[in-house]
Amino acid sequence: MGCSYTALEIARILRRLESEVWIVFPKSRIEISIPPYREINYAEKEGVKFLFVTAPLDLKKEGEVYKIRLTKTMLSEKREIIPIPGTEFTLEVDYVIRAWGETTDDNFKNFGKLEECLEIKKNGFIKVGADLQTSVPGVFAGGDLVHGSKTVIHAVSSGRRAAGSIKYYLEEKKKPKHFITIKFDFSRGKRPEDIDSKFLELFPVAERSRLKERSPEERIKDFDEITIGLTEEEAIAEAKRCLNCGCLGIHKCEFREILIRENIPVTETIRRMKYPINREHPFIEVDLNKCIACQKCVRICPYSAIDFKIINKGTPYEYISFSFKDHCTNCGNCVDICPTGALVKKDLKVPYLRTEAKSVKSVCGYCGTGCNLTIWVKNGRILEITGADLPPNYGSLCVKGRFGFEYYKHKDRLKKPLLRKNLKEDFKEVDWDTALDYIAEKLLEFRDKYGPESIGFLTSSQISNEENYLLQKIARVIFKSNNVDCSVRVCHAPSVAGLAATVGTGAACAAFDEIFNTETLFLIGSDPLASHPIIAEKILKALDQGLKLIVADPIKIELADKAHLWLNLKPGTNVPLLNGIAYIILKEKLYNKEFVNKFTENFDKYMHYILSEWEPAIVERITGVKKVFIEQAAYIFATSKRGLILWGLGLTEHRSGSYGVMAAANLATLCGFWGKPGCGAMPLRGHCNVQGACDMGGLPYVLPGYQSYSDSFVKLKFQEVWGSSLPEKEGFTLNKMLEKAKARKMKAFYIIGYDIAMCHSNLKEVWKALENLNLLVIQDIFMPFTGNWAHIVLPAACIFEKEGTFTNGERRVQLFEKAIDPPGEALPDWEILIKLAKKLGYNWNYSSPSDIAEEIGKVWDAWKGLKYYRLKEIGIQWPCLDETHPGTSLLFTSGFPKGKIRLARPQYIPPLEEPAKEYPFVLITGKRLIHFRCGGKTRRIEEFKKLSPYPVVEINPQDAERCKISSGEWVKLKNSRGEVKVKVNINKRIPCGHLFTDYHFDNALINILVGPGEDEFAQTPEYKVVPVKIEKF
Repeated sequence: MGCSYTALEIARILRRLESEVWIVFPKSRIEISIPPYREINYAEKEGVKFLFVTAPLDLKKEGEVYKIRLTKTMLSEKREIIPIPGTEFTLEVDYVIRAWGETTDDNFKNFGKLEECLEIKKNGFIKVGADLQTSVPGVFAGGDLVHGSKTVIHAVSSGRRAAGSIKYYLEEKKKPKHFITIKFDFSRGKRPEDIDSKFLELFPVAERSRLKERSPEERIKDFDEITIGLTEEEAIAEAKRCLNCGCLGIHKCEFREILIRENIPVTETIRRMKYPINREHPFIEVDLNKCIACQKCVRICPYSAIDFKIINKGTPYEYISFSFKDHCTNCGNCVDICPTGALVKKDLKVPYLRTEAKSVKSVCGYCGTGCNLTIWVKNGRILEITGADLPPNYGSLCVKGRFGFEYYKHKDRLKKPLLRKNLKEDFKEVDWDTALDYIAEKLLEFRDKYGPESIGFLTSSQISNEENYLLQKIARVIFKSNNVDCSVRVCHAPSVAGLAATVGTGAACAAFDEIFNTETLFLIGSDPLASHPIIAEKILKALDQGLKLIVADPIKIELADKAHLWLNLKPGTNVPLLNGIAYIILKEKLYNKEFVNKFTENFDKYMHYILSEWEPAIVERITGVKKVFIEQAAYIFATSKRGLILWGLGLTEHRSGSYGVMAAANLATLCGFWGKPGCGAMPLRGHCNVQGACDMGGLPYVLPGYQSYSDSFVKLKFQEVWGSSLPEKEGFTLNKMLEKAKARKMKAFYIIGYDIAMCHSNLKEVWKALENLNLLVIQDIFMPFTGNWAHIVLPAACIFEKEGTFTNGERRVQLFEKAIDPPGEALPDWEILIKLAKKLGYNWNYSSPSDIAEEIGKVWDAWKGLKYYRLKEIGIQWPCLDETHPGTSLLFTSGFPKGKIRLARPQYIPPLEEPAKEYPFVLITGKRLIHFRCGGKTRRIEEFKKLSPYPVVEINPQDAERCKISSGEWVKLKNSRGEVKVKVNINKRIPCGHLFTDYHFDNALINILVGPGEDEFAQTPEYKVVPVKIEKF
């Protein structure tokens, strides 16, 4: 009896119990008050019989059978149900179930005096006013007891309305006619009637994905789901049909907040779109219908990449013209500064309010600038990332920092430990105990059988300081081995070696903000627009304030267009160029005599060496830079009151990389540019924690804090804190480990977050070494290319899924907090290492990364004051000697670590291989703005893949014409070590006879072509001079 949801559910259950079922309802199908059409349809298909416009007259029970006398019905003019005479019939059934629906129950009036006073309407509902106040002052009501049976949404709406009315009641204020709540929203106006016909193509009609159903014959046999569901492809297609009915800019809409604060109602809104929604930008959607012409986007853009005009201003024909220029870097500063929903992020799928999301402090996991982030999280998912207003970025971010986070949820994430005992087997998923037991057993076996030198440990620039510290501690305490190295070996190891040999420490001497304090900036071997965009922003702002810029680079990078002087040297000739500039400074007596006399040693020998071997004519012949430009560079730099030298991998990745750093440090020393604001010489670190990996002892020749294990005091300190003796023998660098592995003297590698089979040089030789290992353990977030030779792969948490610290390129230690949980069984690296140590017999009781940080402070004085509670507020530059110490922005203000700076005599070591007839081009390898390292993260972000889907080689137009190739063609780069397929881009910035390409793609392993040449001191490969030829594909 009845056709409510309950009646239908009972009927369908009874059909599954093999009963014959009738549903009796006195009205027609279309007259049900809340018609459950879908459920009626399901029930009919499953064999439920419906008797609509039928009512019971009486019910009798005879024995075990019920006899119901029924009649057909009709509605009177007053909508009352009337039996139709002569239509009676009888139905015999086993059970009769009454399920008419809801009726009001006024028993609550008997609960007390207050309830008794409530006025009730004739239909049994409580009588309320427009503000939902009942007849009893101060008592409000809503929901089904006021308006009858409706949805939960109606009830929630009543609650919200009542809350607003109660507020005004308690404040004894009259509720305004227009009441704006915090939920005030702006419609996107995408209903069909709100869309002009000329914009219809923006909203293509897409057919709805229909859920597949099991057949009625099948489903009445059980109680399983009747719908099969959608495939992944169908679900995605269905989700893409959504028109995003809410404004995706609501969380940042200052305009909305002003309306709420000032209680200004929006009584009239644009009912028709005036402007089409523009989705041409890779990451940003533009809806000028919401633009208020504040032009904040124009003012914040560091590259002047927005074209904004108001046409016919002040007339009825006024309209806005907005577009992104071709040189837009996709940084997204504009979208976060926009105070309305005019600019919104495409990857932000749903509207949200800041109060509905959790904000998490974090640090960018890409380059070494160390930008501070705020991660906005809801329901365990990252909604978006914005820049935090802290140094060094002060809210600015590049394209990777703002939009490059979606890799965390990629299907390729490692979720369970993988094991195979030999390389011929396929990987099998195992539990953590099985994986760690196997690793511990094998490592201990190799240590005991072949000695500590048979095992190598590679730390990473992609894991935290605390995790780097733990891995080197495992190596040194448990295995008594100094065979610890990190990715600095292939980038800035020469910076560490060169600076340590001169000023006494291998870290940056100043903060990045000293760019604003310097008079002259000498930028050598770096393209910050591609590798360090926030540093590039600082340089551009400083140029507007009067900075003098000298750029030394074989390629005419974009900053060279704005430079006062561009020194277009040949690749690999940094040392001659810098020595040539020093020659002019010494010859013309432009150096700071007072500083040199007080703070340097070896000056006479250095001066004699420079003046006897590096006169400008020789330098011009070697470098290709004209003498007049060398002289200009010397005069500009030496006559400045403050000078700063910044360099990148174009200085370090050469056979004379360490000498190049020494030569740069010498220039700063001659001019007295140390220990003062706006002064110094420092590298631009390439990875988010390459500085920290070195700081934490990820090097084979020093302990954490660059402390020598041959120093008896240092040794005693570490032994007391670690409770263990230290290894005496110096460890192997990665290059030496690979040589030992090729000779089968190295048995095992433990590698975290470092894809050596893709990023090292002379790759085929690296692969031979990896093939000879008895055990290769990989710990990473994705399967790296090196995983092809791995025996065990451990799934690690990414930066968003754990807590720890990074140290950026200016020595700033910064805390990142956990935002979301890791996928599957993946764990933070520090937890994995603690579990491994336990399997190896060491029960290290660290409960959190902060415990590890406390221990770091005990072994290295520079970290003593770096406490997590302080780092939650702001990053601090080491050295920080106690908890009241503010950190040290500028080094050498009161002297140098060794007392004086040693002026080194930088030697020029030519490239191991020069271009010749067979291989006439010099290939220079480097970075693209849109990608990072080996591309493991960026190639897994959809929009990044669209912007840079394949490897590209850039060539000068004259060379392209001579080789008869054009942009977009596929070509092969070849030399004696192999060949690589790349696509051509003709670029006049590339000098004739040279090529430029990147190393981000695993289907184009550029480093196969890079030869065995390496830096004499640091063994960093010679990536920047690679002779090749180019052939049509």
